[in-house]
Amino acid sequence: MSDNSQKEIDVLLAEKEVVVNGEKILIKPYSWAQSMKIVQPIEVLLEVVVSNVEKIDLALKNFSKSENKIGQIQTIIDLLDSVDVDKVTESMSYLIQLAIKKPKDYVDELMIDEIFDLGAAIYEVNKSFFKKRLAVMKLPSGK
Repeated sequence: MSDNSQKEIDVLLAEKEVVVNGEKILIKPYSWAQSMKIVQPIEVLLEVVVSNVEKIDLALKNFSKSENKIGQIQTIIDLLDSVDVDKVTESMSYLIQLAIKKPKDYVDELMIDEIFDLGAAIYEVNKSFFKKRLAVMKLPSGK
């Protein structure tokens, strides 16, 4: 089997199980329909990233220095202090809702470490999508 064929199979079979509130949740790659729905929330997040590159760079350095989840979460909280939290929260919540097929209320009531674990799993399972397809998205206007 060629390397490309193996990569395609890995993408098609990508999934990860995360335990949240004692419930096993299977994270699968976004479907084509879901990928159409995530464009707007991704654009919001890209705008935040582009507008806060220096702050994010500092946060990533601090994040990697943290030896535990609490330190990593504090780094994220410090970063969020400088952005429009409502827009970021709404966008992130929607991305997670689509990935785990749960309602907004369910996602909004999760603890931050659960969001962190889900977000990492969603990214890992959809890494190919984020790297290949988002690379061609337009940056927010004026950037």
